Amino acid sequence: MAETAILHYSTCMSFGLPRVPALALLCLLAAAGGCAVRPGQAPPAPDRASALAALRLSGRRLASLEAEGRFRVRVGGRRLPAFKGVLRWASAAGRVEELRLTGVGPFGGTAFDLLVARGSAWLFLPGEGAVYTGLPDGARPGVLRDLLAALVHPALLWRGQAPEAVPCPEGSAGAAAACLALPLSGPGGLAAVDGAGMVTALRLPGLRADFGDPEPLPGIGPYPRSWRLELPGRGLRVEVDLHRLEPNHLAPGAACFDPAPFLRLPTRPLAELLRGTARAGPGPGGAAGR
Repeated sequence: MAETAILHYSTCMSFGLPRVPALALLCLLAAAGGCAVRPGQAPPAPDRASALAALRLSGRRLASLEAEGRFRVRVGGRRLPAFKGVLRWASAAGRVEELRLTGVGPFGGTAFDLLVARGSAWLFLPGEGAVYTGLPDGARPGVLRDLLAALVHPALLWRGQAPEAVPCPEGSAGAAAACLALPLSGPGGLAAVDGAGMVTALRLPGLRADFGDPEPLPGIGPYPRSWRLELPGRGLRVEVDLHRLEPNHLAPGAACFDPAPFLRLPTRPLAELLRGTARAGPGPGGAAGR
């Protein structure tokens, strides 16, 4: 596995609140840019055709989502305080072009604001009075859109192309109707799809994701409200529980995805922030606190 594609472990272990939730997502994206998985072919399952038809229907009909949520991050075996947030994303031409995750503090103020758009990222930390911009080391702009789609709406990845069935890895399929090769432009991976056409698990190099608690979206299909994202063996786990899902009312280029407000503040390289936390070593709740 290409270790250079994964952020240094101490980076993901040492950043402190309120940096943790936003940087955790960036670590997950960077970690998924590693080596390819080349599975073989799998025998057909009896209900595969209807499941794949539902999957592709969802990919065509769900183009954006806004949801409130509760987010929990575990770093180095220690669970950090949960926080509330708002997740927004919008797609175009079958790829997630823009994503925004805003963390809300205990008194309703912004704890952090992360925007991924136009092949880059902007992270606003109110306590530092600055915006960090760029991409984590190891994350490539050409792969970023596919990885975002794989996390927030994997069905988009099969718009316009036939799914390739592959064997389900042990422990990931559950009641899967099919396991599919992820058609990513960078790393390879697998997706498990249930009988209703919802992706219930992803397996990428360096990243494990499981989805559950489906909410039926009228005319679209089920969308998972429960996400469990993990870097196995690296001490990072993100748990997401969504509610108040609002589909298809955001469009690419909407005001909430405009980076202009971020640029009114002093900007610093995001890679510098990540390298700086790595040099600083583990802080409270980091590796030393395990």
